[in-house]
Amino acid sequence: MPAIVQEREVPAHITAAGAMDRPDYVDLFTVVAGQAPGRSPEEWARTALSGAGVGGQILWRIVLGLRLEPSPDAIGGWTIGDRTPTWIRLEADSWLLRAHVVFSLDGERLSVATIIRYERPFAALVWSLASVVHRRAMPYLLSRAVAKLSEGSEG
Repeated sequence: MPAIVQEREVPAHITAAGAMDRPDYVDLFTVVAGQAPGRSPEEWARTALSGAGVGGQILWRIVLGLRLEPSPDAIGGWTIGDRTPTWIRLEADSWLLRAHVVFSLDGERLSVATIIRYERPFAALVWSLASVVHRRAMPYLLSRAVAKLSEGSEG
């Protein structure tokens, strides 16, 4: 299984795709996945977020209060804010914060950025606790997506 790395610097093209003024929190995880060029950013996002399961839904909907709406035009309830052939931005809001997640492809490199802006001062405390779970879950979701899409590419 390829290594998933939490990057310290977020490239400008991913920050631009994130389209959020004055974010309070940004992280970026990357993985080199040989099957990445044959998959769309949307396919990666759908596969990765499907692995979040009930735990992800509890974190997103209950802890963070994100308004996620099931729809054919959404991914796991997250609204598709914008997309190009190389990236897709998912968006969700709550009374507490605004969240954007960008899945970006660059050759065999898949990067996922989480961009958060606090809408209330209390959000900093809530996200500081939730981000501990997030930073552990994101590598799991990416490794699961790589494994699942690798299986699919062999058949």
